[in-house]
Amino acid sequence: MMRAMRNTKPTGIWRVLGLLVSLIVVACMCVACGKDAAGTASSHAPQSSATPTSFSSPVVSETPQVSPTSTTSVAISSPTPGTTSGGTGKATTSQQGCPTTQQPASDLALATVVVEPKDVEQTVTAHIGDAIEVRAPLGFKWIGPTSSQGGLQLAQPSGYVSSTYNACIWHYTAQSTGSIDLHFQRMVLCRPNAMCPYVVVAMSITIDVK
Repeated sequence: MMRAMRNTKPTGIWRVLGLLVSLIVVACMCVACGKDAAGTASSHAPQSSATPTSFSSPVVSETPQVSPTSTTSVAISSPTPGTTSGGTGKATTSQQGCPTTQQPASDLALATVVVEPKDVEQTVTAHIGDAIEVRAPLGFKWIGPTSSQGGLQLAQPSGYVSSTYNACIWHYTAQSTGSIDLHFQRMVLCRPNAMCPYVVVAMSITIDVK
């Protein structure tokens, strides 16, 4: 009876239990190997000795604060009055405001019709043969016609300085009938190296030659 029991082979359940035990043993061995490998890798990994870089904030230039009560002064020169040499017909300085300091020929006819700033935007009547003078007062910078227009013959140089009349002169001779518009510009006469406003005043005068 006892000999028969010893020769009996394990049943199926025992086989399953044996297989499970073998799997558990293998799993434990794998886990142990994994831990050893991780420890070895971490021990050989290079350690970073870099120090975190600190970035400085960008420097921003601040605009100076301006007090609401602060003001900026600008020097503005007043018109330079004309100076004359007294009876010579020539100005003592080029700062007269006239287009030229050159003088005309001495044989110019005496003016029979005189046009002044009070005649601006008006019609001035003249006749053939009249000597017409436009007199722009010194103390301003003047720009005017540089050549003859229509029936008005312009003497040269145009816009010359006259110390006798303290004016820039445009001398015309009426040669034929007709109505002619003469255009001028007046500006502030600035002193050298001085700041002044740039103001242009346009003026027009009509000469009606009959």
